[in-house]
Amino acid sequence: MNIPKSYSRTSLVWILFFFVAFALMVNAAAYLGFKFLYTAITTLNSAPAESAMNQIHKVNEQFVMIEKYLNVYFIPISFAVFIIGGFLLWIIIRSSLANALDMAEPSSKMKKKDISVDPSLIKMEKKKNDQRLFLYLLSILQREGRLMDFFFEDLSQFEDTQIGAAVRSIHENCTKNIKKYLAPKPVINK
Repeated sequence: MNIPKSYSRTSLVWILFFFVAFALMVNAAAYLGFKFLYTAITTLNSAPAESAMNQIHKVNEQFVMIEKYLNVYFIPISFAVFIIGGFLLWIIIRSSLANALDMAEPSSKMKKKDISVDPSLIKMEKKKNDQRLFLYLLSILQREGRLMDFFFEDLSQFEDTQIGAAVRSIHENCTKNIKKYLAPKPVINK
């Protein structure tokens, strides 16, 4: 597993989640603000001229109050939201990185364990491997040369000439397969 890719994908998902949530909050606030302005303007358009001036003064007073609330509450709250959001983002990225590093460490621990294997286990594994190779060779000699069938046949009821004729084909087939699979060579060339 590629740790940087894993870290990158995880952090991307979390960052997108928080920014989408922030965008939803900003959009909801903008929607409510525009809705307020729309209702204020529609009431101004439908009112008579004298009362329109009164309405304009009321709307102006409300805008002044909103501006005061924006300066006193909205700006500090928005800074707090950004700071808290940044802190949460940092915590998520840090935990993602820690998880990615924790996932990487067990593989190095496994490699260290593999190096210090008990010698008796190595001997047992070598013995099992030798047995498998012997059984494989024996199965080839049986399949191609019928060697095991010849060994377990009762030869007392056959004459020597019959046994010799049967041994000739078994010998040829077994020799051909031994040369094919083992390729033996003489130890000394004399």
